[in-house]
Amino acid sequence: NYSWVRRMTDDILYPTHGYIINFQIGGGTELLLSEQDFLRLYGRGIWFYPLWQNGQLILRTELGTVLADSRRGIPSDFLFRTGGDQSIRGYTYQSLGVQEGDAVVGGRRLAVASAEYVQWLWPKWGAALFYDAGDAGDSWNDIDFNRGYGIGARWRSPVGPLNLDVAYSPDREDFRLHFSVSTVF
Repeated sequence: NYSWVRRMTDDILYPTHGYIINFQIGGGTELLLSEQDFLRLYGRGIWFYPLWQNGQLILRTELGTVLADSRRGIPSDFLFRTGGDQSIRGYTYQSLGVQEGDAVVGGRRLAVASAEYVQWLWPKWGAALFYDAGDAGDSWNDIDFNRGYGIGARWRSPVGPLNLDVAYSPDREDFRLHFSVSTVF
């Protein structure tokens, strides 16, 4: 595996302007005891834009693919699932992927996009509106953009932004509460 990160932000802990990009490449080969040859490519980007007075737009995207004929023999850590606090809010952690019986397993493709607006009401407290969409599957045709949207509260804590979100999933007709510390990779 190899990972590359490029960070160009105005602040490490509380970025309001700039971007962070991460690319990863990994894989396995039968020559080194893997059950099949495969290559995993993954990219994630977050863009921060200041808007109006004390407002901020945060855009996030993730794309991934595993180049292989099938999932057979590929370790689950190299496949993709999504959903949860730092992904698609409105769904439980890694609950989106390939349905195999009653289980959700990793797929060979991943696509996620998110837009969030944060309005800082006081120096340490803010409110957020967000929209997330994405899925993981075995082919690009299997990607069904599951959606989640909602509102949240933000607190600039000493360890980074703490998020409390209420998200609705129209696909599952369900509300979920999400709590996270927004550490930016």
